[in-house]
Amino acid sequence: MIENGDWVLLYLNDNIRYVVKASPDLKFHTHKGYLLGSDIVGKEYGETVKTSGSIPFVLLKPQIRDFIRKFSRSSQIIYPKDAAAIINYLGIGPSSVVLEGGVGSAALTVAMAYAVGATGKIIGYDTRQEAIDTARKNLESIGISNVELRLGKVESYSEDPVDAVTLDIPSPWEVAGWIKSALKPSSFCSCLCPTFNQVEKTVLALRDQGFVDAQAVEVLERKIKVAEDATRPENLGLSHTAFLVFARSTKLNFRFEEVGQKHRENKAQDESEETPAYYEQSDQGLIRT
Repeated sequence: MIENGDWVLLYLNDNIRYVVKASPDLKFHTHKGYLLGSDIVGKEYGETVKTSGSIPFVLLKPQIRDFIRKFSRSSQIIYPKDAAAIINYLGIGPSSVVLEGGVGSAALTVAMAYAVGATGKIIGYDTRQEAIDTARKNLESIGISNVELRLGKVESYSEDPVDAVTLDIPSPWEVAGWIKSALKPSSFCSCLCPTFNQVEKTVLALRDQGFVDAQAVEVLERKIKVAEDATRPENLGLSHTAFLVFARSTKLNFRFEEVGQKHRENKAQDESEETPAYYEQSDQGLIRT
């Protein structure tokens, strides 16, 4: 049963949804009419309540992605599709201690805080006071207490090694050595990179520090519009948001040449240098010389 003080997701459709805190005194206005808290308190999640305009809303229990969608923002947030991949690749869970550089509005912070649970901890840094204030406001609004926010550069952290490091900062390759010192051996780091050249610099810098299992991925999301005899992809969707770099720390202080890695790099270099001058015309078409 929904009680006074409980969070409720008022759902009309995928685009129109509101997160409110139930209260007998609540009078929540929408473009479909207003909803009274006295009609919400005492109901069960999954039931409906009608607005003053007789439009029904479904009462649902909000999940983490619902809260994140409604967060105040001091900067662009990390989308749920990317946050899910980061949590999965980092391998974090209950009791993990995670170091985050660039908390922004705390979207990823909250997702990770849920993943590590009450026995875990997120230590988040940002160089902007505005971001710290917004993140703290968002965390407090939903009762997250296992996050410690710090103003400053994440590389100023010099305490015990942590279980995972995730960075959303301008030049992660410049702090590859520090990442190594901040991580427990065999633990993962993740770096969010907006462009291809940043991905290249970051991966190569991490390899030079002895990281292995380095990889870069892009998570694409495409919604499907479902209608009888007319199911197809949506015309608009969420495609590229960022490139994600992941790597695993070791006790090595040099680049570990993974079997096949040099061959792949040489092959990629050869292919990138191909020009029309490499080919001659024949009766069968172009042949490489």
